[in-house]
Amino acid sequence: MDKHQLLTLTDDLTRIVSASPWNVERFNHIHFVVNVVAGGVSKKKRFLGSTKIVRDAAAAVAGGADLPPITRSIHLTEGPGHAAQITGIILDEPESDGRLIISIGGDGTHREVCSAFAERLGDTSGPDRRNIVLFRMPMGTGNDGADAFETETACAILQRGGALRSAGAVRVTATGMHAMYAFNVTSIGIDAYVTDTSNRMKNAVPGDIYKVIADAATLFYEPVYGVDEVGLTITDDDGRQSEHRDRFILVAMGPSGNRCYGNGKRILPTDNNLCAIRTVSLPKKIAMKKHVYEGTHVGLPGTLSAQVKSMVVNYRRRVPLQLDGEGVWLSPDNFPVRFERVDNAISVLSTPTDGA
Repeated sequence: MDKHQLLTLTDDLTRIVSASPWNVERFNHIHFVVNVVAGGVSKKKRFLGSTKIVRDAAAAVAGGADLPPITRSIHLTEGPGHAAQITGIILDEPESDGRLIISIGGDGTHREVCSAFAERLGDTSGPDRRNIVLFRMPMGTGNDGADAFETETACAILQRGGALRSAGAVRVTATGMHAMYAFNVTSIGIDAYVTDTSNRMKNAVPGDIYKVIADAATLFYEPVYGVDEVGLTITDDDGRQSEHRDRFILVAMGPSGNRCYGNGKRILPTDNNLCAIRTVSLPKKIAMKKHVYEGTHVGLPGTLSAQVKSMVVNYRRRVPLQLDGEGVWLSPDNFPVRFERVDNAISVLSTPTDGA
């Protein structure tokens, strides 16, 4: 990707956004936060494929030359954490109305951008941020947390405009650590190990690296890292609590149900936003892996599925935690860990309903 290609992409996206009278009325400026090393940006073939789709969509906009102007600025990230810093500066600007932030990258980039929003929840001392809207372009190695799975759909949403939804989050508070956020799926255990390892190796190994690592982890994760008893205290939306103790090899939670990770693996295939899976024998692990990929694991023996507001996890081993594909290792001293659903965290541009 060169500078000219990036300028062309953002110009085309700005033209697409300007095609909606609702967008023109609502937004006067677009901030593009671009991760230049994201898989859908740094890999030339994928980037050129996406830009062609965007270019064709922009060219198809009726009356393109007469569209009212929406100005735009481009912010390039320089390393981990920079997307959150950039977004924080944008959110803290005194004139906060009429802005659309378009995050261009993968799930890690989107998580950083969203984290800047979430960290300012409840802050009444800063500017009014209620009218700043986010859209997450699917241009990474993993796009499970984007606002569209494909570039064509993303362009259609941006062009039509007119509909907003409130995207939630899961706030993760580990003992001795700052609060962390996930906006798609957060989990501990074998899948966190797989996503963390996949994330670190994705630029070196072609193809579906998640599946390759998952196949290997099925064999050696438990012998190497061990699986001990996990204590779960879950609280539902009505405040009712329940206790669960078992040798869970995976515990996953999202802001809502019906969520994927690892490039389309359906870990939360129902309306329930919590899934925990007990460790089993190796042949059953192999069989269970297929069910997890296909989203048919809920209801099987050894699987806990529930709709929860919060969850407290206790564990006495070192274990990986992943948040939207970004991993960190927890030590026994970091427990208990609290997972809490945060509703209505961010206003995002979404598919319009009929009549929008």
